[in-house]
Order: sequence, then structure tokens, then C-alpha cells
Amino acid sequence: MIDNQLQNFLEIATEAALAAGSVLQSFCGKLENIQEKGRSGDLVTEADKASEAVILEILGRHVPEHAILAEESGKLGDASSKYLWAIDPLDGTTNYAHQYPFYVSAQ
Repeated sequence: MIDNQLQNFLEIATEAALAAGSVLQSFCGKLENIQEKGRSGDLVTEADKASEAVILEILGRHVPEHAILAEESGKLGDASSKYLWAIDPLDGTTNYAHQYPFYVSAQ
């Protein structure tokens, strides 16, 4: 039972990562909206937001009862859930935004 459940979660995570990776690739080198959030130098782009939105949509479709902690959207879902998905589809937004090829994206 647990193995099947974990396999299902892995399949959902894979679907979400591939979809978010496609979004990030489509924005690469084509960003129009780069903003600072919070502290100086902490960037967020439309690619960050769009890739996170794709992941949230997929999780909402497959596991709506799970809690989510997303970098751009914060805490979502049922806080009492025994499951928590941590979402950060693009690590290294500053490098990504400046087309410096040292970042990690969901691909």
C-alpha cells in the first residue's frame, strides 16, 4: 500500500517537474518582468510565477488534500495534512534572469 502510494506521488512529482521545466525553458532568454522581492537582490520573474502555477495546478488536480509550501505563493492547502509539498521550481533566479547558466530548474 505505502509503496503504491509513494510511486503515485513520484509520478505526480515527475509530471509537475516536467511541466514546470517546459515553462521555464519557454521563458529562458525572453523575460520581460524581473522584480525584486523582499530583500535587495532577491529576484522573482514571470517564469518563477508561471512554473510554480503549473505545479500548483497539477498538485491541486491530483492531491488537493495535501499541504503546500511554495516559494512565491507561501502556505497553501490543508495545514493539518500529513503531507507537505515544498515547491521551488527555479533555484538561482538571478542567474536565470541574467542568462548565466548556473541555476537549477525543474526539468
